[in-house]
Amino acid sequence: MHMDVIELIYRLKRAGHTQVSLAQELGVSRGVVNDVIHDRGASLRVASHIAAVVGVDVDQLWPDRYKDRPQPRHMGTRPDSKEERQPEK
Repeated sequence: MHMDVIELIYRLKRAGHTQVSLAQELGVSRGVVNDVIHDRGASLRVASHIAAVVGVDVDQLWPDRYKDRPQPRHMGTRPDSKEERQPEK
């Protein structure tokens, strides 16, 4: 699902946020928030916060920008974790 800008702004308002309030929370200018919302600027930190506020993953809001980003790894999934190590011979 790709959410358009109007739907995104609507969902932000329903969640009690404006571009100004998001900017204040994040310590950035309203212009930075506006640029991210309108896909004119790239800030994963700002984009991730916006996505969390509206309850979706960042690649659902901006699929062309974030669809190929590495997914976070969960604890215990490193190849050298105890569960995945091969027994010593």
